[in-house]
Amino acid sequence: ARKHADEEEADFTEDRIRSGDWLKRILGRVEAGRSLMQRVGLQLEAGSVLLRPEEYLGLWLLAFAGPAGVVLLISRDWMVALGLSILGAALPPFLVRRARKKRLDLFNRQLGDALTIMSNCLRAGFTCQQSMESIATEMPEPISKEFGKTLREMKHGAGMDQALTHMVERMGSDDLHLLVSAILIQRQVGGNLSEILDNIAGTVKERLRLRAEIKVVTASGRMSGLIIGLLPLFILCFLMVLKPDYVRMFFETRIGLLLIGVALVLETIGFLLVKKIVTVKF
Repeated sequence: ARKHADEEEADFTEDRIRSGDWLKRILGRVEAGRSLMQRVGLQLEAGSVLLRPEEYLGLWLLAFAGPAGVVLLISRDWMVALGLSILGAALPPFLVRRARKKRLDLFNRQLGDALTIMSNCLRAGFTCQQSMESIATEMPEPISKEFGKTLREMKHGAGMDQALTHMVERMGSDDLHLLVSAILIQRQVGGNLSEILDNIAGTVKERLRLRAEIKVVTASGRMSGLIIGLLPLFILCFLMVLKPDYVRMFFETRIGLLLIGVALVLETIGFLLVKKIVTVKF
């Protein structure tokens, strides 16, 4: 009887372990979904796209499946539907990435002047938070909007360290990360913050000048990489939509699929090589 009770207890323990593992897997997937939503939300917020992550993903799914589904219902041409799906899947991330890059470049150009304003305010006797309020009220967007969000977080109970860290996560700017790191270190060990901000302002302005020179020098190479990487894909997609008979054989024959696979591999290698050459780290 004791042996039978021990076996039942062992089975019960094993069942609990299995149910616990199943619950952990479910919770892990839920946490991964939340992390994905947070990353998408940060991308949208950095690009000043007025959409929630759920709305953006819904529009992305609609752009991917909507036109293709209509074409399949009307003409039943899977080639045109595939081309529309590829274009629909690529367009929303491209627009969000472009908006984010444009806004980030403008933010970085404004950051040097913002540091000068903060330094002058500190010399005049203002606190660090008051100097941030000067940036939020006196400077144009996007830097005024981002500092305004940070100040609102602080007024709602968040610490300065946490609010500044959130701003760095939203923008993803290396120059802003340098500024926030200096402020956080100064708050811990002390020092002349206005002098530190003057030094950082000089560094930021010099980095902007160097970045502009590198952009001019590598413009030809970057354009070549863009053409090498994207133009053949766009031509293929447009032919799939406008003249599907021209490329149908590539998807209906074994040699055609092999050629597409080889072309994709070579396109990827060429794009990565050109990007490696024209990317200058400083």
